[in-house]
Amino acid sequence: MVMCGHGRRGYARFDVADAADAEEAQSRRERSVMRHASRVGTIVFVCVAIWLLTGAGYFWPGWVLAFGLLRFGVHAHDVYGRPLRADIDH
Repeated sequence: MVMCGHGRRGYARFDVADAADAEEAQSRRERSVMRHASRVGTIVFVCVAIWLLTGAGYFWPGWVLAFGLLRFGVHAHDVYGRPLRADIDH
């Protein structure tokens, strides 16, 4: 699923009414990062398994890994680099 940044923009404009709402929203964002990491890991694992089963020539799963980690890194930076909690210093 390609979000084209629409999902992230909603968090950038998030107006926090009170600390409990911010804490819950940040927790949801952190869980989404963990789900994203799990999905990237699963996809890379499947690609490496296919690569091994088909003769292990040129390591093409490296491209899947590189772009998966790039997208994951951007997502993690959006969540942890700009937290909604006031108690996190950056």
